[in-house]
Amino acid sequence: MPLPDSALLDSMVDDLRRVLSDQSNLWPISEIPAPPRPCSRSSRVVQRWSSALAVWEVAERCRRALNDLKGTLSDSSLGDSSYVARHVVAGRVRRTLGVTSTMHEVHLRLLRRAQFLVRARRSGTGVAWEAELCKHASSAYERDPTERYVPFDASLVSEPDPKHPAIPLLSVLPADLASLYADRDRLVPDLDEKTELLRSLNRQFNRVLGPTVEYHKYLARPDVRCLWELRPATEAVATCSLATVPKRSGDALRKITMVCPFNDVALDVSSLLGRDPAYGLLGAAALSQLHTSSSSVYTAAIDETNAFTFLEVPASWWPFQSGPRVRARDLPQDWVRGRWPGSTWLRPQYRRLAMGFTHAVFLLMAVNFAAVDIG
Repeated sequence: MPLPDSALLDSMVDDLRRVLSDQSNLWPISEIPAPPRPCSRSSRVVQRWSSALAVWEVAERCRRALNDLKGTLSDSSLGDSSYVARHVVAGRVRRTLGVTSTMHEVHLRLLRRAQFLVRARRSGTGVAWEAELCKHASSAYERDPTERYVPFDASLVSEPDPKHPAIPLLSVLPADLASLYADRDRLVPDLDEKTELLRSLNRQFNRVLGPTVEYHKYLARPDVRCLWELRPATEAVATCSLATVPKRSGDALRKITMVCPFNDVALDVSSLLGRDPAYGLLGAAALSQLHTSSSSVYTAAIDETNAFTFLEVPASWWPFQSGPRVRARDLPQDWVRGRWPGSTWLRPQYRRLAMGFTHAVFLLMAVNFAAVDIG
C-alpha cells in the first residue's frame, strides 16, 4: 500500500536535503523546465503530457520547499536543464548518457520521486482501499456499518458526577460568540416556515436505539436528572434519538444525542459566523510544518471526560433537544408527583450540549481556546 502523500513529500525533502547539504554552490535550485505543450492533438500524446505535467508540478513544489528550508527563495538559472522537459514529456524519467551536470541530476532526482508520489495517488482512493482491506485482510479490518451503535443499557451509560456543577456555555465563550449563540432567533431563523420540515423529521428521530425499558431505567437514575428538564410533550419543538457507542476503555457507554431536526433548522457554523470556522484540528499536519534546530520537542496533551455533557446550553435551546416521550407514571414519583397526572406524555428536554449537534465540536474547541488564552 503506498504511503500517504505527506509522508512521501517529507521523504523527498529529507532525501534531497541530505544529498545537497554539502553542495552550497547549488543553492538556490533552479526552476525545473515545464514539459512543453504538444503540437499534436492525439489523445495519447495529450494524456502523456498531462501525466508529465502532474509529475512536474509535484517536483516544483518540492524544489520550492527545499529552497525555503535553505533560506534561498529566488529562482536563478543555473545550467541548461531543457533536456529534462523533453524526457518528462514521454511520461517517464530516464537517465541520459553523457549528462554530468549536478543541477541536471538534482532535477532528475526530484522528478523521479515526484513520479513515485503521483503514481501512489492514482493507485486508489480511501474507499477503494477500505473495500480491498475488507475483502482480503483479517476480520480485524472488517466492520459492519450497522454495528456502529450498541443497544442502550441504562447501567452502563457514562454521565458526569452530579457533584460537579454544570458550566453555562455562554459564560465560557468569547463575548462575540456568546452574543451570537444567545440569540436563538439568529441561530434558528424563520422557524415558522419550517413547521412541515420539523414535523417530518420529528417522526423520524424520536426513539431510543435499544429497549424502551432501558430508557425508563436511565431516566430513573438520580445522577441524570440534572441533565434533563421534564416538560409536557406538547412543548417540544424538535425531537432527538438516543444511541450509545462503546467508550475507548472498559464497559462504559457514551451517549449520543441525535438532534438531527435541530441541525436541519439551525444555521450551520459558517453561515452563523459569516466565515469558515477554525476548529484547530490540525494534528499531524501541524507537526509536519514544525521546524526546530533541537533534537527534542516537548509537548503537552489533555483528555477531557464528558466534555460536552458538562456544558449547559441556553434554556431557549432545550425544546429543540427533546428526547423520546414517556408517560409520567413511568418516571420516579418523587420527580413528577404533583406536577402531572400519570397518563401525561412528557418529553425530557436535554439541557446540555448534545454531541450530535453540528455546532458542538466548534463550541467545545472555542471553549478550550478561550481557556488556553486565559491560562
